Amino acid sequence: VSTMANLGSEYASLGRLDEAEAVLREAIETAARTRGPSDPDALRARGTLAMLHGRKGRIDLAERGFAEVLRVESGERGTHTPMARMARSSLAWTLLKQEKYPEAETHYAEAARQILERGDWWTLYWEDDYFFSKPILLFWLMAGSFSVFGVNEVAARLPVALCAVAGVVSVYWGMAAATRSKATGVLAALAVATTPYYAIIGRQCNTDKHFVASKTIALMALARFELGPAPHRARHIYMFYFFCGLATLAKGPLGLLLPGAIVLAYLFMSGDWGFLRRARIPTGAVVFLVVAAPWYVVMLALHGVFHAAGEGRALVFDEVDAGIGGAVAEQPGLGAA
Repeated sequence: VSTMANLGSEYASLGRLDEAEAVLREAIETAARTRGPSDPDALRARGTLAMLHGRKGRIDLAERGFAEVLRVESGERGTHTPMARMARSSLAWTLLKQEKYPEAETHYAEAARQILERGDWWTLYWEDDYFFSKPILLFWLMAGSFSVFGVNEVAARLPVALCAVAGVVSVYWGMAAATRSKATGVLAALAVATTPYYAIIGRQCNTDKHFVASKTIALMALARFELGPAPHRARHIYMFYFFCGLATLAKGPLGLLLPGAIVLAYLFMSGDWGFLRRARIPTGAVVFLVVAAPWYVVMLALHGVFHAAGEGRALVFDEVDAGIGGAVAEQPGLGAA
């Protein structure tokens, strides 16, 4: 089994992928009959085969292979072995790759790529037309990722995946403090992480995850401000305003309107109108505007109230329309997603 695993790895390194796959499959089947699935050489062969599937574009098979290696290795020898670490990192890679691409993903990735090509970090473009359908946050993050990791699907999806993780962590951080129970925080975080749609959009480059993560972090900071073990700390309320600003850069006015509606509902239900005095609204508004306003001000200065594409719709109205009505607004060079 060890010899076959080594031979399969050598074939793979030489680009003889079909031969490598056949040898690795034989190694896995032989180990299953003679040594058991937890044999280290069998796991090495399975991990190499999963990498081979990834090179051939069979992302679903690669994902299942790495997940199986991680499950068996963690159960037999622990989660911190070199094999387990390899499987975890490779599994994370497969989660950011997929064989089918939603239409909006290609639009957003191309708009982010053009930031680097044109050197214009303010105005978005699709082909030779302006792209006004979404605010800038996603595209800044994707362009930054492209500049570090190159223009590819993993680099495009990495900022979204990190936002998804940040949202889950923030739920634990906020709920554990608000309820004085780490167990409640863990259960709340697991509930979010295992929500199917949250997991799905956490591996696609779209503006929804940045918006949801920013809004979630803002509300968890507010929960700690009001209900945490050390309530009314200034840093928590300013985190609320800061991440509301990021949510506005991610999705437009909804970034402020939705958290504001939640706060208003809380005030009516609790009757705690003293919150308005504790919330440091004047200085909080400054924090919000410092984060959210510059891009909008620059866009209005560069393009005026109406689109340069001549559609005659106000910039802010287009963002609301795109945020509520569809992923990509129709405009020259674009189809509706």
